[in-house]
Amino acid sequence: MGRDRHRHLAALRHRRGGAGRGRFQVGYLSAISVLPEASTLRIVLNGAEIGRTAVDGARGLRRETVTIPPGALRPGFNAVTIAVDQRHRVDCSVPATYELWTQIDPDTTGLVAAGRGSPTSPIFPPPGRGRTAPCRSA
Repeated sequence: MGRDRHRHLAALRHRRGGAGRGRFQVGYLSAISVLPEASTLRIVLNGAEIGRTAVDGARGLRRETVTIPPGALRPGFNAVTIAVDQRHRVDCSVPATYELWTQIDPDTTGLVAAGRGSPTSPIFPPPGRGRTAPCRSA
């Protein structure tokens, strides 16, 4: 028994037409009950998967960085989907699925420009602006 969720984020913008490359970083935490060997986090950019990793954020904040393939990042609007498929470590009952969670950290998630180590174009609005990232759960 497991649980899968995804978020559609519509706030990544690329302003320079010719530089359509870089890296995308996701910072996250997850519940101790998530089994890393059977749980995955996927990053999709404009409908194409650009990265996949095991969900293993129970021991603190994890940062996963993927290289954006040439031509995948467009000038203007770019749609990012972060999806998780989670399995429980020990309990396969339906109530145990409610113990599964993965939290995306807005401060460490976004586009990382060449030569930088942290996101220069976060996908979430800066704190204190009273806005939330446009996302929907499916």
